[in-house]
Amino acid sequence: MRMGVTIKAPPTLGGALHFNFAMTVAAVAYNNSNHLKNVEMIIRLYLRVKEYDIPDTYIIRYIFPKHGVHISYRTLMYYKRAKMRHTLPETAQLNLFAA
Repeated sequence: MRMGVTIKAPPTLGGALHFNFAMTVAAVAYNNSNHLKNVEMIIRLYLRVKEYDIPDTYIIRYIFPKHGVHISYRTLMYYKRAKMRHTLPETAQLNLFAA
């Protein structure tokens, strides 16, 4: 989403300044359902780019910001250990038939 802001400035600076900036918005957690969707999106992205020779710190520092995800290493570790059975229905479906 692109946004612009116009700010009144003194005449010595030309009267008005206009700034354009890009803003990427990730899912906002207003309730637990949205929080779980956000965690699911981050874990899916992590699993898509993770390889055995790519460290987690590289993913957090370089890959996640390209997708608008700005979290810390500790938060990623917390999300990785979270139980995702409520938000990943295809995994739950496969577990039904695995028994």
